[in-house]
Amino acid sequence: MTAYTTSLTWMGEVLMSDGRPLGTTQGHPTNAGLAPEELAELRQILLDRRQSLSEQMAAIESEADRQNAQSPLRMEPAERRRIAWDCTVSRIAVNRKFSLLCEVDQALRRMDEGTYGVDVTTGFAIPLERLREVPWARSA
Repeated sequence: MTAYTTSLTWMGEVLMSDGRPLGTTQGHPTNAGLAPEELAELRQILLDRRQSLSEQMAAIESEADRQNAQSPLRMEPAERRRIAWDCTVSRIAVNRKFSLLCEVDQALRRMDEGTYGVDVTTGFAIPLERLREVPWARSA
C-alpha cells in the first residue's frame, strides 16, 4: 500500500493509458474511470474468487488434520514419512491460496478506496481486459 501512495504522489496525477488525466474525488482516483457496472462485475468476480479460495483452504486443512489424527505409533516409518510429506505439500498449497486471498482482499479494499484499476508503479489505468482476466492485478 505504501508503494502505491508513494507512486501516486511522485507521479503528480494519475493518467489513463492514453495519457488523459483520471477523474478524482477528494484527491483520490476514482477506480481508473471504470463504469459502475464494470466495477460491480469485477467486485462479484473477486468475491466469488474469495469464497472459492476460502473453501479450498478449508478442505486442504481438513484433510491435513485428518491425516495428522492417525496414530503414528502404529505406522511403518515409510508411512509416517509419506504423511509428513503430504502435510508439507498441503501447507504449501494453503500458503499459496492464502497469498492469493490477500491479493483479492487488497483489490476489494482498493475498490472501496476508489484506487482500483490503477497501476501501482506507473499510475496509469490498468486495461479492463486485464482486470477481467486478473481482477486483483496491481499492474498492467
